[in-house]
Order: sequence, then C-alpha cells, then structure tokens
Amino acid sequence: MRRPCRNALAEDIGASHREAGLGGRCAAAARRWHERWGAEPVALWGTMMQFTVSHRPATPDDAWMLAREHDILAANTLSNPGIPLRDHARALTILDRWFLHSRP
Repeated sequence: MRRPCRNALAEDIGASHREAGLGGRCAAAARRWHERWGAEPVALWGTMMQFTVSHRPATPDDAWMLAREHDILAANTLSNPGIPLRDHARALTILDRWFLHSRP
C-alpha cells in the first residue's frame, strides 16, 4: 500500500526555494518523484532536503533524467562536492535515500 505524499513538507520545500524562483518547481518535482519513484520527503534543513525512495531508476536513461532534475533543482548537490552527473545517475540506481542541497 502506498502512503500519501507528505504534502506539507513538499510545500515547505517549495517555500524554502521561493526566493530563488524555484518554489513551485521544487514542490511539483517532489510530488512527481513521489508518484514515479515512491520518494517521500522526510527532512528539510533550510537548503537541504532528504527523501526516502521505494522505487529506484531501473534503466540508465531513467537514472540520467532523474540526475538531471536533481542537478537543475538542487545544483549544490553535485557542484559543491564535485560529483559528475554520470556518477550521480549511477548512484541513484542503488540508493534508497536522496540528499539534495540547493543554496539560493
């Protein structure tokens, strides 16, 4: 049985990025990730978000597209530690938690 998305936290994600003009896109992405990947937002620390995931990307194309979304909406996830997009996409096929970081 699928649990409902934690809409209040998804809206908080949007609110935390409103100053950067990404608020609605972040909340929409959180809802889309819930529908497609079973992603549940479990924590929000200002500029960082954590999700648990029940369905990982099964194909390289799906992983690449998801990694691109993470990079677009939370660019500091990859840029600060210097993680190549390809490595992030590969990691998404084995991880059941996502940590995203985006500084406005």
